[in-house]
Amino acid sequence: MKFRALFGLFTTIILLTACGTPPATGSTAKPAPPTATPTVTATPSFRAVSPVSPLPTATPTPIPPTATPTPAPTLRPLAGNFSNQIARLERAAPTAKSNLFVPPTDAEMADFAALWQAMAQGSAAQTQALAAQHGYELLRYTDNGDAGAVSVLLREKKPVRRGWGIFARRIAPQNTLIIEAPHPLFDTGTPEIALGIFRVLDASALLVAGAHRYANADGSADAAHSAQTVFQAIHAAAAGGDSVVLQIHGFSAANHPGYPQVVLGGNSRAESVALAASLAESLQNTGLTVGVCGSGQWKKLCGTRNLQGETAGGVFIHVELDESVRADDAALIAGMVAFWQK
Repeated sequence: MKFRALFGLFTTIILLTACGTPPATGSTAKPAPPTATPTVTATPSFRAVSPVSPLPTATPTPIPPTATPTPAPTLRPLAGNFSNQIARLERAAPTAKSNLFVPPTDAEMADFAALWQAMAQGSAAQTQALAAQHGYELLRYTDNGDAGAVSVLLREKKPVRRGWGIFARRIAPQNTLIIEAPHPLFDTGTPEIALGIFRVLDASALLVAGAHRYANADGSADAAHSAQTVFQAIHAAAAGGDSVVLQIHGFSAANHPGYPQVVLGGNSRAESVALAASLAESLQNTGLTVGVCGSGQWKKLCGTRNLQGETAGGVFIHVELDESVRADDAALIAGMVAFWQK
């Protein structure tokens, strides 16, 4: 048996030697299997391209801001005499018994209140888009009739389809005066007089309703008494606690015999009552006859049920003018200027 084992070992050594593989050193080492000679592939004449790894899931790359930001859209400029804007409104306003005034929805009124607040900035693209959504446009208006004073103007585009009015917010105003004319066409001349007061007092805002008081049979076009108007929505947004509202009306002297040329009323706030009395004195100094509500006189013209008077956050003065004052407002304007500039 030993001989056979030695013979086998001897034979293995001879075979390994013949193959050029040295024998394993150490008695416990197992002979290594012969290494296969790899097949050599000819190198191509061009550079081999490394295998492409599978593409990862696409991740959006944030776009860096440009060195110069794109300027926000600005309001379209328009220059002219604001009286032309009043005339434009009255030519297109729904007339008496036309039933062409369209009462706004609650959502539309909320949008216009938001528009009024945003008009202070005047260049927001989303604000212009919101105005356009309701058939309106925002303009940067330069009034050549007011020494080039500039306001943000909110007006209905042509053709006028709803009769909601025109609204101006002075840029960088010096006071909180708001001048209103709720009855165009019906109270003849009052929008122009409101504009004149807006100009000479450098007032912060001018609100003019857009339809005859009796345009609709149901009374919905009466901006001084109907809660569902854009005029009321903007009034509520504008007339804060520190504001003073002068609302201009007209009356017939023939229908009110014995009445003075000017009747001043307002809401029940003590500040309103005091201001009306002081303003009356200033107007009387210009030669006008003036009555002040509160003593039981002039009840028909005191505006006790005026919606804006009831909802004004600040002082509210209801101003009634007869035909003579509306035909020639020089004394009225002089008294206003003397009172607010003293």
